[in-house]
Amino acid sequence: MPRPGPRKNPMKKISKIAVNISLLFMSLMCLLVISEITYRLYQRFTRGTPFAMSINMFSDRQLGWKGKKVFGDTKSVKYKIFVVGDSVTNGYGVEEKNMYYSIIGKELDAEIFVYGGRGYGTLQEYMVIDRYFDEINPDLVILQTYGNDFINNLWELETASFFNKNLMIRPYLINGKFEYRFPKFLGRLRVF
Repeated sequence: MPRPGPRKNPMKKISKIAVNISLLFMSLMCLLVISEITYRLYQRFTRGTPFAMSINMFSDRQLGWKGKKVFGDTKSVKYKIFVVGDSVTNGYGVEEKNMYYSIIGKELDAEIFVYGGRGYGTLQEYMVIDRYFDEINPDLVILQTYGNDFINNLWELETASFFNKNLMIRPYLINGKFEYRFPKFLGRLRVF
């Protein structure tokens, strides 16, 4: 009669599988990080695309959010164009000379004033225009909008939306007054 061999511990097998899955996952993550860095470096050296966020981003203490502000000379006698918009105007990752407003300014020989930010709604854009209009005294205002900008104006719509929110406290016009809320269910309870 054959002698039974030692019993195999099933936990050892599960442990080995878990280690192998973890190693595979970490290897894939390293590969993704290396690929992302390589792609960004390639874009940087072949197209001049910035490696990281625009240095023109700033935090506007008066309005209470981050944005991009590129202002020309307010005393210029050139035709003044004030461009206000969201992420398209912010132009994350695009060189300043390639932005649509830079091309407009160059083609029209105009003085350009730009204010844009990722996730802005038209209410925020209105607040920017209201704040800077008298300082700039523009001949033309360009309001760059996108479909989600209108969703970003209503707290109820933005709260219900899965994709069209930037998860930041923003102003909403509620009962004729500006009210800052977080676009999430019970968002009025969130405190920063």
